[in-house]
Amino acid sequence: MLFFLFSYIITIYGYRLQEALDTAECLTLCRNESCQNRCLQPIGEFEPYPRINEKADANVTLHCRGMNTLIIKHHSPGSYIIQQSLSVDTWGPTIVSNGGLSTFSNLTPDTLYRYRLHRITQRGFSLAETSDWFSTYADFRFSLRHLRYDQNITISIRSSNDDFSKTSNATIFTFITPSCLQIHHNLSICAPEKVKGLQMEYIRKRSEELYDVAVNWNKPFLQPDNYTLQFNSLQFEPRLLVIPGNAIKALFSNVDVILRYEINIIAESMGGVSLPSTISGSINEASELSYREIIVALSTLVIVVAVFGIIYMQHRNKKEEKNKQTNMEYMHFEGSMDSLKKLLNRDYAVENSDTVLPHNKFLLAPQRLKFKGILGSGAYGIVRLASLQDEFGAIADVAVKMMKDDPTIDDIKNFYREISMMKSAGQHPNIVSLIGYCTLYNKPLLVVEYCSKGDLQTYLRTIWQNIVNVVFECRTHLKSNVACVCNYKKTHTIANRLYDIQRDVTKYIENITSADLLNFARQVATGMEFLSSNRIVHRDLAARNVLVRSDRVVKISDFGLSRDIYQENVYRKKGNGKLPLKWMALEALTHQIYTTYSDVWAFGILLWEIVTLGATPYPDTPTNKILQFLKSGYRMERPPNCSRELYSIMYSCWNIRPQSRPTFTELKQNLDKLLSNYSENKYLSLCDVLYESADERNEPK
Repeated sequence: MLFFLFSYIITIYGYRLQEALDTAECLTLCRNESCQNRCLQPIGEFEPYPRINEKADANVTLHCRGMNTLIIKHHSPGSYIIQQSLSVDTWGPTIVSNGGLSTFSNLTPDTLYRYRLHRITQRGFSLAETSDWFSTYADFRFSLRHLRYDQNITISIRSSNDDFSKTSNATIFTFITPSCLQIHHNLSICAPEKVKGLQMEYIRKRSEELYDVAVNWNKPFLQPDNYTLQFNSLQFEPRLLVIPGNAIKALFSNVDVILRYEINIIAESMGGVSLPSTISGSINEASELSYREIIVALSTLVIVVAVFGIIYMQHRNKKEEKNKQTNMEYMHFEGSMDSLKKLLNRDYAVENSDTVLPHNKFLLAPQRLKFKGILGSGAYGIVRLASLQDEFGAIADVAVKMMKDDPTIDDIKNFYREISMMKSAGQHPNIVSLIGYCTLYNKPLLVVEYCSKGDLQTYLRTIWQNIVNVVFECRTHLKSNVACVCNYKKTHTIANRLYDIQRDVTKYIENITSADLLNFARQVATGMEFLSSNRIVHRDLAARNVLVRSDRVVKISDFGLSRDIYQENVYRKKGNGKLPLKWMALEALTHQIYTTYSDVWAFGILLWEIVTLGATPYPDTPTNKILQFLKSGYRMERPPNCSRELYSIMYSCWNIRPQSRPTFTELKQNLDKLLSNYSENKYLSLCDVLYESADERNEPK
């Protein structure tokens, strides 16, 4: 009886050893995971029998972990029986593993596990080796902050081991953030929604080659302050129409006959400007011409019949009747010509003042303005300093732009276009923002922010002039054997030029550092990032068109040359106007094409102006040779006081391929990196500028 029992025990445990050996052999022969999954694993309770007095020598370490997975590594080769434990006393089912790695899945996040291993040999199972406790990751959560409203976001996630030597494939998913209105439901905070249901129709004017184009759209859920419509055609300048926010239709009157046109509409509120909606159409002249041809043919037939009637009837009566009819037709034609002349001679200024200066949030009461001195004057009119009292009684200085006496129609169009451009640009800390506009003595006034320190070019040049004065003083001391150090922080008189006009307005103490100059460049890049994101091409970005506030905040100005481009972000200049050749990109010089890419080129020139404290670009190159030099690959050399890192940013803006130039977002980020690692004279040395005398540097042109 005892012999039978002993034989039974050996049979059971001998079968388990053989089963483990078979599984290990199967795993050895497999080359892929699907094959390994087909290898049968032992089931049931495990007791190591027969046991041999040898160590497992597995040297177990954690190879990789996740929220639901642990991968352990046994550094000594061989086959192992492995058990997993959640507690000190309890061990789970066994698995057979062959190779260096063993994977355990379907685990609980943020939980400790340990493992017990027995090496499998032909003679039996080794002594147990127990690993350390290994923890799975907790539930992974990551918050994405400062996302923009209504944006398509794509996220890519990869996992890696602790030393990042191995990385998983990326898991990618996409989602759209809620719009501002979906969260706040308030147009004082959010821009209005895009205009929907845009439709149009055209109405033929009687006896005239003109049309009325009617536009209508759906009523929005929240009413904006106003709508701005723009009528675009290749045949004439764009026409603007601003109407109250409670309207759902508009009318462009007396449109010339055209084949193709486009209408853009935006909604505006205190919270901002909506995305544009666009509708295009064409006036099909074919049907109109066919109808006229039929009328002419019928008229001709009537005349022929009348002629034959005259032959068979009395000539005098028919002749008098015919003369009477001819006189009536001539009078009718003459009346039509008079109405056409009145239409062509209508008061354009009055019409536009009714449509472009609506009663909205930007319309100011003239009595709230108190005018001070004149900041400057030019061909367009004058700019005056004024104080503006708001509705709460607070008073602030503003700049007021006025048109000259007897303006032309083009002057009026450009003035209204500038208002529309500044409205569409919106508010940003680094652009000169529109405060409002009003009409005084039947003349439109444009009210904008006042920047007391003037334009950046004059600001930098005056600082440079004062630095040169310090150098001369140093040299005088040196002649007297007195030591002189790089110290230019003295009292300076800064000439303040505002809005194209150079005037000495104020005197103040000005200390400038390399970090201040880098920060000027970063602020300009930030402002241009905002304009480019709103599809606005500046076309004349330069230090002279950047203004400086008393707190050293710089603001991009002069939107008079800007264009809001809704398609392809491209503007082609027409006419023979003056061009800022030394700031223009290669493609702008050769093909007169202006894009955000060409603005980036101009930013590189502006950065060179900042580094050199307002020097004129290409100082040794005649203007008429600029294009030839740029085509040959010539670019301005690195200024002596400029680091290679800063020059690399500058030089990247002048890539011959526009698409290879950095974006304004990338430029801002690159300047941020320099500022974050800033130390005195690391990237930009003002001491080197000190020893560049006025005789060695070209005078400003």
